[in-house]
Amino acid sequence: MTESLSTQSLRSAFVFPFQSKDWISRFVIGVALIFAGMVIPILPVIFVYGYMIEVMRLSIQGEALVLPAWTNWGKLFKDGLRSLAVALVFLGPAIIVGIIGFGAYIAMIAGSVALSPEPSSSSGALAFFLMMGGMGTLFLSMFVGWFLLIAGSIPLPAAIAHFAARDKLGAAFHIREWGAIIRADKWGYFIAWVVALGLIGLIYVGFMLVYFTFIFCFLGYFLAFPIAYYMMLVTTAIFGQFYREGAGQVSAKPVEPAPAPAAQGA
Repeated sequence: MTESLSTQSLRSAFVFPFQSKDWISRFVIGVALIFAGMVIPILPVIFVYGYMIEVMRLSIQGEALVLPAWTNWGKLFKDGLRSLAVALVFLGPAIIVGIIGFGAYIAMIAGSVALSPEPSSSSGALAFFLMMGGMGTLFLSMFVGWFLLIAGSIPLPAAIAHFAARDKLGAAFHIREWGAIIRADKWGYFIAWVVALGLIGLIYVGFMLVYFTFIFCFLGYFLAFPIAYYMMLVTTAIFGQFYREGAGQVSAKPVEPAPAPAAQGA
């Protein structure tokens, strides 16, 4: 059995963004697009998503990991749009539950406020019921939404990696195929997620420490964009490496011979 996400492969994922000759300009373009996404909704970030698919393909194919050039913008946009569609399918239920829950909360609180000035006891009881019902609906939707978000997020990197490897949108929904890759390298997938969550946690703690420092708090917003871009690059490369090693284990498994047909009587 091959080793799951070796130390060498993890090390290469952390340093590859700084190894190409033109890494500074390529890194700055990605950061600038993420920053532009704060002004122009969604569109600039789609190109970043497409770029991540290109990085993932390099990792899956076992090629030397470097920041690829920002070329073929049409392909980047197409890949980014397709990866966004995959993410929406997996995370859509959580988003829908959140929207419905928040909408019901606003409607019920508005109804409670409208009934509050009424002097009758029945109106006051109804207003109280609407207020409590709105808060209960909000908390319930948050709980269900978080559960659905986690359930959709866990398999999402494997689905996107399968789409990136096959270059077909439908491949992301071939659950049996990428599910077999996860089963073949469960520890590799676990390690990839541990690294991703560890990076997110460290970045969050660092950002909060800087944010609550009076002198350096303004730097947090400027540092957030390059740090987020670096995190995306590293996690994309790591999940690509997992997919390559897991797919290699699946293809290396011996194929069991088909059972011989039962002998028929004369």
